[in-house]
Amino acid sequence: MEANTVKASSQRIVVGIDGIDLDHNPVLTAALEHAWWSRAELSLVHVLTAGLPFVDADAPAALAPRPARIQAVTVKLRQHLSEHLDDERPPTAVHLDVRYGDPATVLLMAAQQANLIVLGARDPRRPDRRSPFTLGSVSQDVATNATCAVLLVPTGLG
Repeated sequence: MEANTVKASSQRIVVGIDGIDLDHNPVLTAALEHAWWSRAELSLVHVLTAGLPFVDADAPAALAPRPARIQAVTVKLRQHLSEHLDDERPPTAVHLDVRYGDPATVLLMAAQQANLIVLGARDPRRPDRRSPFTLGSVSQDVATNATCAVLLVPTGLG
């Protein structure tokens, strides 16, 4: 007798999100597509630094104590994500991971059991770089040291 059940996916994709605004985010779009096609779990990782963030427009939240700031960013990510998930093609599962630390180190640690890491290929703090072949320091460190496949998505070329 054949079982008609779908085996749970063991695929896991880690996504490096460098901003809270997920509108038209090519990194998230690419990760969601891969997650849907491979029936993978998605782990969105957003790394906060000790200084003021360059992408967070909410300055009072940026000055809050670390646990409060992590909670605030997690809530914002969850809200933005729920607005942009495709109801007809949802990923198997979505996990949010907001931490303080060095972005490349945190992403590599989060991806130890992953099949794929998806992140932007350019440094968002250096809009003067026009070449799609110029990597930011985080994407270069991750691509060099990852133990799984890495998908670098060109960002900010327009």
